Amino acid sequence: MDDTVSAVVGPCIACQATVNTPSQKPVKSTQLPNGPWESLAVDYYGLLPSGDYVLVIIDKYSRFPEIEFTTSTSAKATIPKLDRIFSSYGIPIQLKSDNRPPFNSKTFSDYCEFMGIQHNSITPLHPQANRLVENFNRMINKVMRTSSIERKCWKQEFFKFLRNYRATPHTTTGKSPAELLFQTRPYRVRLPELSTSHDTDNEVRERDAEKKLQAKQYADRKSYVKLSNLKVGDLVLMRNERKGKLQPVYDPKPYTVTARKGTMITASRVIPRHVITRNSSFFKLLKVPGNECGRGGIKMNGTCDECNVFESNIIHPEQLGGEEEIHENEQDDNLIGEAEEAVDNLVGDHEAEEAEQRQDDMVRRHDVDVDIQQEEYEDGNGQVQRGRRPRQRRAPRWHEEYEMGDY
Repeated sequence: MDDTVSAVVGPCIACQATVNTPSQKPVKSTQLPNGPWESLAVDYYGLLPSGDYVLVIIDKYSRFPEIEFTTSTSAKATIPKLDRIFSSYGIPIQLKSDNRPPFNSKTFSDYCEFMGIQHNSITPLHPQANRLVENFNRMINKVMRTSSIERKCWKQEFFKFLRNYRATPHTTTGKSPAELLFQTRPYRVRLPELSTSHDTDNEVRERDAEKKLQAKQYADRKSYVKLSNLKVGDLVLMRNERKGKLQPVYDPKPYTVTARKGTMITASRVIPRHVITRNSSFFKLLKVPGNECGRGGIKMNGTCDECNVFESNIIHPEQLGGEEEIHENEQDDNLIGEAEEAVDNLVGDHEAEEAEQRQDDMVRRHDVDVDIQQEEYEDGNGQVQRGRRPRQRRAPRWHEEYEMGDY
C-alpha cells in the first residue's frame, strides 16, 4: 500500500516544489598555492558610514589582507585601486571573485587579460566558494559594530584591527600573515615580536591540510550531505531565491540540465525561455511518473488529490528542451515555435477546463442564492411570507438589567 501511494503522490510537481529537500555537497578543499601573492581572493564590503566601500583582497597562501577605500563599486573605480595594490606587492597569477559587478563586467575582464591574470568567478549565489574573503568581511563587520557601540572612530579602529590581524598567527597556518608574505624581513607593530623561521613552507602546508581536513569532516557529518548525481539531460526543479510564505520552495516549472562543471550546473527551459547557472545544491531531481504516458512524460499539474488540480495535460521532456533540443533550437527557431505551440495548446485546454469549472461554480452559487431568496417564513403577525428572511436585531447585552442577589 505504501509503495502504491508513493508511486501516485511522488511524481506530483506541486508537492515536489513545496517540500523542502535540504541538499549540501561534500566540502572540496582547495590546494595551497605554491607561494605568497600568487592566488588572491577579492570582494567588496560596504556601505560604510562615510559612504565609501572597502575593496578587500586576501592572499590565499599567507592570509594577508589588503584593503582600499572606494566611493563606487564600478570597474572604473576598482581598476585604479587594484593597480596601486599590484604596484606594491606584484601582479598575481590568479584572482577569484564573485559573479556580481564590477567583476562580471567586460572592462574588468579586459583588464585581467591585459595584466595576465587568470580571473576565476565563483558560482552565482554561492559565497561559500569564496569563503576566505567572506570570513574576513564578517570580522570587518564586527569591528564596525563594536566601534559604533563604544563611540570610537571607526576608521582608526579599522586600521588598528588590520595591523593586529596581519601580525597575529593564523589558526590554520600557525604563522602570521605578515611573516609568510614578508619572509625576508619582520613586520613591526606594537604587539610583542614573535620568533621567525624561514623554513616554514612545509609546516604551513601540513597545518593547512590538517585544518582543511578537520573542517571537511565537520561539515560533511550532516545527514543531508551527499554527492550530486545530476547529469546532463536530467529534469530538475530549482530552488526559489526569494520566497514568501505562500511561494513554494522550488520553482514548479522544470529545467533541463544542459552542462555541468564540478558542482556548477547550467540548466535551461524553453517555456518560459530561461538559462541559469547555480550550485548543484540549488537543484532537485524531478520525479517523473513511469506509466502516465507511453513516452515517459510528466504531469504539469500534479497527480494527487492533495493538490486539488487536474490530472491531464501531459508534457513530454523533449517539449521542455533537453541538451540536444537546445543546440537544435539555436540553429532552427522553428523548433522553438513548435514546442511553444504544443505547450500553449495543452495549457489552453487546461485553462478552458478551469474556466468551465469556474462557470459551473458560479451557476451553483447562483442557484443557492435563488433558493435562499425564495424561502418561506412566518412574519411577526403569523402570516406566511416568501423571499429572504428579514434580519433580526437584538439589543446589546450591556443594555440588559442585572438582578442583584441577597447579600
